[in-house]
Amino acid sequence: MKSVVISLFILFTFFLLPFQIVTLAQEEKMIATPEAQLIEQVDSFALFWPISAGKTVDDTLFPLKKFKENMRGLLIFSSPKKAEYQLFLATKRFLEAEKLLKESKNDQMLKSLDLGLEKLASAKSSWEKARNANAQRVNEMTNIATKIDNLNKLIAYYENTTDGDIKSKLGNVKTALEELKKAVQ
Repeated sequence: MKSVVISLFILFTFFLLPFQIVTLAQEEKMIATPEAQLIEQVDSFALFWPISAGKTVDDTLFPLKKFKENMRGLLIFSSPKKAEYQLFLATKRFLEAEKLLKESKNDQMLKSLDLGLEKLASAKSSWEKARNANAQRVNEMTNIATKIDNLNKLIAYYENTTDGDIKSKLGNVKTALEELKKAVQ
């Protein structure tokens, strides 16, 4: 009896388990645009984990969320860290905008993009203040350039898959990200 259990365990471990792992693999998804070019689909969960959208501008508790974020920001005294926190908040707003876009709430999505643009401007201002004060940029900043690149990927994807006011606003976000990246370098 003991040898049967061991044999079944070995059979399961070496033969059946690898097939289950293969089935979990995912292919990269590509979508076709009207210009017939393929755009790689962006997985915001993988790019920004552990950040998620949470409450959005159309939720009744959103003002409380903003209040909490503002209070937390008041406790950050280093300009480079303030810049990094503002970029974090901008990322949250853009993920919220993505959620609203998927729910077809375009007006609220535009509001969320505006809030994200404000946070990007604050991040740039904090970064320039830190640079002017000769703060220890390299030691205090984590991977802000990578965060900006990931945001650029997300914004570029939605810029290529939307139109009208949303596409225009996403272009503004892309420009603001480029300006922040130049300020950081």
